[in-house]
Amino acid sequence: MMGEIFLLILGMILLALGVWMIFYDIYLMKKNKCYEGQICDISDGYYGAKGATVHHVIVKFVLSDRKIIVETHAVFTIRALFDSFRERKLNRLREKYIGKQVHIHYNPDKPLQSLVKEFLWKDVLISMFLVALSVFLLFAVIDIMR
Repeated sequence: MMGEIFLLILGMILLALGVWMIFYDIYLMKKNKCYEGQICDISDGYYGAKGATVHHVIVKFVLSDRKIIVETHAVFTIRALFDSFRERKLNRLREKYIGKQVHIHYNPDKPLQSLVKEFLWKDVLISMFLVALSVFLLFAVIDIMR
């Protein structure tokens, strides 16, 4: 009985997290004004989980005749065993994305909440996975409890 309750709670938490991710992105897109910008760099990154570095996308755009450069919410995570592999992957990302035109949803009061519209598909995929996993867990609990 405890296992079913645990799975039920886990399924509800995953469902809430997946739905929250989508609605949070929609909220930020509605709240923040959209500008056209250009990716000017991908940050050097910081170490996240074991063996992974997280690199933020840095976007340059014009706001009221001022050039603004902002580190966005969009990230790339690189997992590599050796630093040389990590550098090679980072250089490939920079070659692929630097100079691309993007749409950025920017709030001058909270620049860390800036979203790059072209990279939101990652959040959508993660949230769809969480919702699907939670539905699977909830159906499994219902089937077990019968």
